[in-house]
Amino acid sequence: MRTKTVVSAGAAIPPTVAFSLAAIARRQSLDQNDAGNQDLPQQYLLVHEKPPRGWWLPGGGVEHQDTTPVEAAVRETLEEASRTDPKYSRSQRDQTLLPVMTHLLALQQTPGRIRFIFCGEWLDESTGGGKSVLKLPPGDDDSIEAKWVTLDDVRCLSEGNRKPHSSPITGEWRDRWLRGQEPITFFGILESSRSKGVSIPGLSVSNTLFECTDNKDNNRSIGAFFERKRKPTENSKRTLIYHRGRAALMTHLRARLLIYKEKEEKFAIDDKTLRFPSSHVTNQFQQTLRQLVDEMISDVLPEGSTRDSNRTGTLRMEYTIHSNGTEATLTVFSYVIISPKDSVTLSRDTIKWKMKWVTIHELLDSVEKDLAKAVAKKGGNLSNIDILTDEE
Repeated sequence: MRTKTVVSAGAAIPPTVAFSLAAIARRQSLDQNDAGNQDLPQQYLLVHEKPPRGWWLPGGGVEHQDTTPVEAAVRETLEEASRTDPKYSRSQRDQTLLPVMTHLLALQQTPGRIRFIFCGEWLDESTGGGKSVLKLPPGDDDSIEAKWVTLDDVRCLSEGNRKPHSSPITGEWRDRWLRGQEPITFFGILESSRSKGVSIPGLSVSNTLFECTDNKDNNRSIGAFFERKRKPTENSKRTLIYHRGRAALMTHLRARLLIYKEKEEKFAIDDKTLRFPSSHVTNQFQQTLRQLVDEMISDVLPEGSTRDSNRTGTLRMEYTIHSNGTEATLTVFSYVIISPKDSVTLSRDTIKWKMKWVTIHELLDSVEKDLAKAVAKKGGNLSNIDILTDEE
């Protein structure tokens, strides 16, 4: 039988409560009789939570039964926004009725707390006639209602009850205020990308270790990967960890750094491990993952250079829940590209590890080799994606 345990927060690796939020865009079905859809403003999903929380993004805590944070975002969206039964089964329900998470927009981390903010899409209507029917008042225990809104609608809501607002799309509003600024922030990111005709500035989401994009060249996608190693069965004996009343996991925070010297087309590896330099947060109450990554990058920047004169960012992120069901490891693969004009002298005399410069073909780890190929191929065109923040 399963037991519940409440763990003290005094340890260096505290119980970590994870949350998944979703910025969902409304994707219209391909209907030849509705050719004017492209001229309409983009609509996004907003949820009216139970009082006194107001309107916000759909989302909630990652529970023990969730396979990944991605599935938690899907589950929470269905529970808070849909009138359909949230207890869905992949083999029983039409996949077109489910919201699909496509990108990780941000990873917000503080001691004992991680928040994943995903970008997603939800079909307004499938070719088979199914619809994503939104919840109506009075709602249920999860929320009151949900609406498709424009960014202008959300900006008006930020004024709260001081400014009456009625939208031609959504009609009158109840409780005209936002719980937080997240909808404006993340809908604004999506709106900006849409208006400029550029890709979403986030890490592409995949539930598998790799996703081949070209079988001939064996090119593989890079981005945010989520995995649970051997999900425990309901009959197995498990100790469920709870912290402050919420499901929690003992989460280890690690960072691995890809250092690419463009002039010589070589990568730095740790002389002892023969892999990318790696470090971890030993005390989450004194250092965050963002601080660790910044420190590792500053360690290797050439003398007199800055992050602005070089290219830095995030290539990939892995969140793995281990087979014991109580521990997880969050690993961020950041990068720094040292341009040919910069000196190769490291900024500090003493570094935690000794580096050795190698070519792509000398890399032993398959993941590292794929990431190195992506960096070498794109070089100066590599997008600067920085998804880490130290915010609640």
